[in-house]
Amino acid sequence: MSLALLREKFSTICLVWADGGYAGRLQAWAGQVLGLAVTIVRRSDDLRGFVVLPRGWVVERTFAWLARYRRLVRIYERRPDHHEAMIWWATVHQMTRRLTRELAGQPAASRWSDPPPLPSLTSPDRRGKVLQLLAAQPWRAWKGAELAAILGIENVNSFRVQLSQ
Repeated sequence: MSLALLREKFSTICLVWADGGYAGRLQAWAGQVLGLAVTIVRRSDDLRGFVVLPRGWVVERTFAWLARYRRLVRIYERRPDHHEAMIWWATVHQMTRRLTRELAGQPAASRWSDPPPLPSLTSPDRRGKVLQLLAAQPWRAWKGAELAAILGIENVNSFRVQLSQ
């Protein structure tokens, strides 16, 4: 696809962030020919070690998210349009997961945050209820959801995890 067709297809883009290596002639050329405002993200000379640049992390983060889809780590496809379709698929998957979390009223969960605490089954009152239920009907196969409802536990999955431990 030629550069003119790309510019026509993505005509709403007006600002581009670029690494310091693209400063100079490319910045001037993009402004004159493509009508783009190119903002260079620079690292200060007096800083040492790793420093998060103002907008530079966005690209790295996006590539890291896409790399979580194993098929995108290497180019396995024979045709470039198939590889492009896999990138679109991964992006759509990420966006729908974010949208469904927002529609459900849940915050977008951080992958690195601590899990919520599990409800305690070892407290005497809850343990006593479970033992009474099991003793009253020993032949019945109790489901985790039923026991959780009786005990007043909202998150059934955390209840199942704790039962299995």
